[in-house]
Parts: sequence; C-alpha cells; structure tokens
Amino acid sequence: ETETSEFNLSASGLATYRLSADWSASVGVGSVARTADAKERDSDRVPATRAQMSAEFMGNPTLAPERGTQADLWLEGGVGKVSVSASVFARRIDNYITLEATALTARMATSPDTVYRYVNGGARFIGGEAVASAPVARHLVVRATLAYLWGEDTALDEPALGVSPPQATVVARYTRDRFAIEAIARAAASQDRVSVTRGEAATERHVVTDLLGEARLGPGLVVRGGALNVGDATYVNHLNARNPFTKEPVPEPGRVVFTEVAFAF
Repeated sequence: ETETSEFNLSASGLATYRLSADWSASVGVGSVARTADAKERDSDRVPATRAQMSAEFMGNPTLAPERGTQADLWLEGGVGKVSVSASVFARRIDNYITLEATALTARMATSPDTVYRYVNGGARFIGGEAVASAPVARHLVVRATLAYLWGEDTALDEPALGVSPPQATVVARYTRDRFAIEAIARAAASQDRVSVTRGEAATERHVVTDLLGEARLGPGLVVRGGALNVGDATYVNHLNARNPFTKEPVPEPGRVVFTEVAFAF
C-alpha cells in the first residue's frame, strides 16, 4: 500500500523598519513543511547516481513531514558609494529527513556494502551572509561576499550532512558600452565538521579564479566566453561524490575554456 495523504500548513511573515535615509532593518519568521518524496518513502535499495554518497538507499513509508522553523534578520544600507547588506538566520527542523546505516544487503554487486535508510530525526542550523559592493572606477564595480553555515544533526549528535564550509567571493566587473569583462575569485575554507557515520569526508581549503567576457554585437546577438578555474587548481567541493571503492572524493574539473553565442528573436 503506497497511498498516503497529508495536510500541512506553511506560513511566513516579514517586517521592515527604516533606521535612516540609507539604512533599513528587517526581521522575518516562518514555518514550512516538506513532505517526503517518492524516493524517500518507497525506494528499495535504489543506488545513488551523481550523489554525494555512493550507496544504495531504502525508503521509509512511515516518514513524517519535515517542519522547518526559521528566524531571519537583515540589515541593508550604504556608506557613500558602498552598498552593504548582511543577514543571519537560525533554523530548527523537526522530523528532519536524514539517513542512517542499516544491516541490509545491497542488491547490486558493484554497490558499497552499507545500505542507508531514510529516517526522521532533528537538526538545527545557524548561518549568515554579508555582501558589499562599490564602484571603484568609472566602469569598474567590485562586489565581495562572505557566507557561513553551521549545522548539527541533533538525533545523531554529529554535524549535519552536506554543510558547506565558510566561503568568500570577490567579483570585479568592467563594463563599457556593449562589452563586459568579469574576474571572479572564490575561496572556501577547509571543512572538518563532517558526518562521519554517513561516510562524509573532510575537504581542504581552496581558491579558484574565473575570467569571463561578454560582447553584444547586435540586436539580440550576444557572444560570451571565458575560462573557469584559470589556475587549473585541483580541489573538491564538499558535496562531490566519493569513489565507492577507493573512498576518494571525485575532484572538480580543471581549467575549462568555453564560448557561446546566444541570439534572441
């Protein structure tokens, strides 16, 4: 029997207060329900494809819907030509849909030995982001972003699965007439707070640079191109899949050079 029904309510609210002519503060609260999907309820040792965890997964028809309750605080404004925004949030998730190892036998001979089952648990998250943007020359704008996330699985008493490391991004964009050039530097700190019981691996810090360009050659015609990972850095994103047998994470691509033409009509 796979037929089920649920009735869930979600709601949120936001209030903004202007502190001055240049600054405003906002606070938001909300509670949102998420129903388990078909894979989480009814899969029978379905193997992962392109997923963070290379394993087989068992559904759980009795899963209760997640309920996430969150509070946010924003501050937005500017000092001279510099615009600034910052936000922080705290989230609690009841009936958090997560994974636990089982003693089940995998169906496929090429699968890892451990089969995971979807279960309800609990989690809490705290995070924040800050963005500053400023024109540093007539045609040049620089934007910097900092982001932080902390997560804890309260049922398993360990870090939540898939939490990103602290990250910083700096973007410099030069625009003139129909042409634009953008240089991007992305830095990620090491991530040592990982979910050991579910096979998550720590990641090293890394810095990646991209160089992009765009030219508008006529009505509706745009040519774009550039290079991603210009320095050909070897690095691993915290969500990258791991080789199920060597347990080594699959790295991101090296230097990628591309071009594309878009025509709108």
